[in-house]
This record gives sequence, C-alpha cells and structure tokens, in this order.
Amino acid sequence: MITVVVTTFNRREVVGTSIRSALQFAALVGDRSAVVVVDDGSTDDTGSLVRQEFHEQIASAMLCYVPHDANRGVTAAKNTGFEHARTDWVI
Repeated sequence: MITVVVTTFNRREVVGTSIRSALQFAALVGDRSAVVVVDDGSTDDTGSLVRQEFHEQIASAMLCYVPHDANRGVTAAKNTGFEHARTDWVI
C-alpha cells in the first residue's frame, strides 16, 4: 500500500483540506495505507488544529503527525515524512 506525506508550514487555514483529501485517497488505495503530516515548525497554531480535528485518525494510526521544533525547509520536511512512512510506496 502507500503512505501519503503532507508537509505544512503556517498553512492552518488550508491544511485540513489537504489532510482530508490525502485520507480519502489513502482509504481508496487500501487498508494499510496511511498519511504522514509533517509540520515544519509552524507558528500559526497548525499543530493544535491537526491534533484536534484529526484526533480519531491519529489514535487509529491512519494519520501520523510529526512536528519539527523549528522550520527546516521543505526538503527536510519531505525527508521526515519519508522516514515515518510504513510502506514501500510514498507519495
């Protein structure tokens, strides 16, 4: 199956839409698919939104939320997502 990596930095107002889309796609692909959200040091309360809105998906391990302490750039965020993937295929 696949892991969908979603990276975000100060996109609180739109990250929920991206995560919902990724979760729908992962569900269509198969049972063992998952979504990894990497918050690259957001300062706009993105983390609280993700943890509150998607707490059920986090609890069921369908979604993995990984925050960076500080902004490290999009490539570092993508690499972090890849490191947390539990499947052979990552998008």
